[in-house]
Amino acid sequence: LLLGWMGAQTKHVKKYQDMYSKADGIITMQAIADPTDVMMYRHDGLLQCGLRALMTLVEKSPVGPIVVHTFSNGGNFVWNLLVRLMHGQDAALPSVTTEQLACLKQVQERLVGEIFDSAPCYMYISSGMAAIDASFSRNAAFRVLFKTAFVTSGFFGALWSMASGQLTAPALYWSRCKDWPTTTKQLYVYSDVDALCDVAALEGHIAAMEAKG
Repeated sequence: LLLGWMGAQTKHVKKYQDMYSKADGIITMQAIADPTDVMMYRHDGLLQCGLRALMTLVEKSPVGPIVVHTFSNGGNFVWNLLVRLMHGQDAALPSVTTEQLACLKQVQERLVGEIFDSAPCYMYISSGMAAIDASFSRNAAFRVLFKTAFVTSGFFGALWSMASGQLTAPALYWSRCKDWPTTTKQLYVYSDVDALCDVAALEGHIAAMEAKG
């Protein structure tokens, strides 16, 4: 299963899908979350994106090992929520069906590897703005719209956090990444010249996962 980055198109992710498909016996499936769900960190939409893809993947390939490849935070948001639900760290939302939970349980039993491609990244305002520029480089209207929504959401999220004592969305996401259940092999692919990724934070996360085994 390949989970695309925010703003990716099917043709973009298909390049990597084709790379995997060249190996005999590998069945691939891709999913790309709605950019609004990614930007607003809307759990229900992100979960359903991943669950629909897993249902299709399990239908196409009812037996054998499963590997998940996430691209940037846009893909990792989806997989993080699925993993948390899979391991009972979060309660199922009302929209999640019994059939979807059964599928997730099967995936858990067959999962042999996770590939994190430029993820997880701590969500700074500056990196979020850069991610929007990269994702919608050819659509100025979308860039303005998403930047406005992103900054507004961040501002009100910070106010709500101060008033309620709850974590902001970036802090909540990062704490959930640190709490990632390490039950399978993990591979991290990243670059120290990636402007969207805080490499020091990522390498600290990798070291923590290694310490957990």
